[in-house]
Amino acid sequence: MSDENGSAPVGDGHKADRPALDAAMPALYHELRRIAKEYLSRERPDHTLQPTALVHEAYLRLTQQHKIDWSCRAQVLGIAARMMRR
Repeated sequence: MSDENGSAPVGDGHKADRPALDAAMPALYHELRRIAKEYLSRERPDHTLQPTALVHEAYLRLTQQHKIDWSCRAQVLGIAARMMRR
């Protein structure tokens, strides 16, 4: 069954399809780290959060998402970037 965007829901509807997320992350990790580094460069100079930690926090939040098409790079990057800004 497809949602209104035409992509099939991933997982059981309660949390992310962990194997799909784990398969997608290696390909996205460096881009997510670059985005995190850019966001943190805009923070105060004495900020202690590192880009790697911010990416890891975003990953943990992604594991709680519903109906994400993990094969859609733009969607995953957009959702993760939004999570890192929060």
